[in-house]
Amino acid sequence: ICKVIFTLLGFIYLSRENKGDYALHDIYTALHWLKNYVTNFDGDPDRITLYGTESGAVLASLVVMLETVNGGTGTIKRRKSLVHRLILNDQTFLSPHMTSIVNEISSYQKDILSQLSCST
Repeated sequence: ICKVIFTLLGFIYLSRENKGDYALHDIYTALHWLKNYVTNFDGDPDRITLYGTESGAVLASLVVMLETVNGGTGTIKRRKSLVHRLILNDQTFLSPHMTSIVNEISSYQKDILSQLSCST
């Protein structure tokens, strides 16, 4: 079980150089660890199921999409067969409210970082 918090710092997008997909890297790291060590818990590394509810469903659908479609051309490099089954208990990354304009998100995040006295 891996719980990822859907927060500003996990997806902060300040520029094209800093893409803001740190939470996705955390999920991939957890899945990679699970694949390597699940046999220690009587699990099968070839039957890993990813489950997500609410924002976790958005992340789970995004992870599977990046793993199967991206082919390593984006910011997340393709990893072989980390997820074999997917259960979504809510929405996906294609849900209408998830398709915000990047500039709006970036502006909002910069405002928050400024209020926290963090450099951008």
